[in-house]
Amino acid sequence: KTMLMRDIPMSALQLAFFESLKPWAPMLTEQYGMPHVCTMMFLGAVAGAAASILTAPCDTVNCRIMTYKKAGGGSMPSAWMMAQEIYDTEGITGLFRGCMWRILYFVPEC
Repeated sequence: KTMLMRDIPMSALQLAFFESLKPWAPMLTEQYGMPHVCTMMFLGAVAGAAASILTAPCDTVNCRIMTYKKAGGGSMPSAWMMAQEIYDTEGITGLFRGCMWRILYFVPEC
């Protein structure tokens, strides 16, 4: 469930960003003299990085839930409860922890 919360928005955002950046491809190809395929790879990487940043909180929550240790046999927290706990203890930056690694993972994939 939490993986769907992370992966579907990531894919949708990545596609939307890439489609919105595609009109810039001819200008970038002419201005910098890059082959068209390199321009498209660059735009895909930018789209992937932007989508990674925006979905990083969902990834952080997902990772924390997957590695959660139940103290005393307690139940697994919901995604909302885990996000609230991260925010309360670490602030907004806690939700973006590991964002750079996520970008480095997704940019070459794009």
